[in-house]
Amino acid sequence: MQIEIYGLKLNKTLLIIFIKGEFVVFSYEIIDYIEKYKKKFFDVSKDIWDLAECRYEEYKSAEIFANLLEDEGFEVERGIGKIPTAFSGKFGEGKPYIAILGEYDALEGLSQKRDTFCYSPLEGKNSGHGCGHNILGVAALMAACALKYAVEKGDLKGTIYFFGCPAEENGSGKTFMVREGVFGGMDIVLAWHPECITTITPSGCYAHNGKYYSFKGKASHAAAAPELGRSALDAVELMNVGSNFLREHIPTEAKIHYAITNAGGMSPNIVQENAEVLYTVRAPKMDMVLSITERVDNIAKGAALMTGTEVSERTVNSYADIITNSVINNVIENVMNYILPIDYTEDEFLYAEKFCNTFDDMAIKSVASRFVKEGISQSEADILTSKSIYTDLPKFVHFNASTDAGDVSHIAPLGHFTLTCFAMGTALHTWQITSQGLSSIAFKGLVAASKIIALTAFEFLCDEKLVEKAREEFENSIKENPYICGIPENVFPV
Repeated sequence: MQIEIYGLKLNKTLLIIFIKGEFVVFSYEIIDYIEKYKKKFFDVSKDIWDLAECRYEEYKSAEIFANLLEDEGFEVERGIGKIPTAFSGKFGEGKPYIAILGEYDALEGLSQKRDTFCYSPLEGKNSGHGCGHNILGVAALMAACALKYAVEKGDLKGTIYFFGCPAEENGSGKTFMVREGVFGGMDIVLAWHPECITTITPSGCYAHNGKYYSFKGKASHAAAAPELGRSALDAVELMNVGSNFLREHIPTEAKIHYAITNAGGMSPNIVQENAEVLYTVRAPKMDMVLSITERVDNIAKGAALMTGTEVSERTVNSYADIITNSVINNVIENVMNYILPIDYTEDEFLYAEKFCNTFDDMAIKSVASRFVKEGISQSEADILTSKSIYTDLPKFVHFNASTDAGDVSHIAPLGHFTLTCFAMGTALHTWQITSQGLSSIAFKGLVAASKIIALTAFEFLCDEKLVEKAREEFENSIKENPYICGIPENVFPV
């Protein structure tokens, strides 16, 4: 006797599970594909880790991804969104349109030898995958390929898109892609991030705006004729002082960061003619970010006025707050509860413990505080963070950073999760992340994330009403939180 659900005739390739009062459809084909080819894809992750190409320079990494998609039968378009290192892969036809987001950019200054427990940068290399994008991108890529395989076997209707998204780090690649209409028409978008804990992301990560302030003064001999000089460095320092005072008068959840990118040279006996500082402003919503940024702009103008210099501004990146879709996230949770927890060996716990020993006492407490902020008791948070590797089922925890996936979430319904790939307490953007990027823990996280993405997407391919529910929630969300692009029209990717 054949059972039919969602119009699918169930056979040995499909599994129905009853989770939280709902039937969930799983595809054995997806699991089989990932188990069969996981070593091949982890080798790709190694290649991306070795390349460690930074924002808008990911030419080789993007080509590896695009070529693999073509080999798998996807229709590939390169240079989408007017960005040479962005691309898309497409397979199938008709609705729903399911999009999977992948990243592959590295970070400057985070070169590190693999599996080392002290700071040991690779000789002759400056960049490294200190945010785990070699894991992130390849897990998403394998998910897209596994989903395509299952769609072919199951004779399902729908279109799978894989979007290769460059320059998430300080480059707002997806923001520029959104501006060019790349993600328009998508029904479901799935994204994830490697972390030291496993979570499902509620709405509300930080919106963010990045801007350079360049000061132009007048050089002079600092001893013989200081009265003739106008110091651009003085202007930068005065701007920073003013911004530090501003911190007292902005909402407590907002943040201001800066880095002096040009201090005017190495000679103290020359009045610095040129100096530059990069500012980022973070806040829960983009309108708040732009309001605070306007105040920072005025501080820069005041610093120029006080020093007799000139100042120019240049926006370089912007990230909207994320609106995650509870309909999608609920499916992600059901799938995670089926796939997880991951089994780790004693050697893997010992390996992770060695990294935990490189952190100060605040590292684990900081992770525990994220759980407490979500209403989890301190005692339970302490238990969740007590092992060197997170082993529990997912919790709903906010993503304490900014991501350009937020901009995509204002264009289409988006679900987002994080998955354990690193030792407990490992902070993103550190050499420890780079060092752990090819570990067996990272490999297990990559495989699990790929299954979660592909099985979640499969559920939406099987259930048209579920897609409609996600769309309805999305439409209501954007009425309450309309999209504001923080990048001016005359600014382009750099």
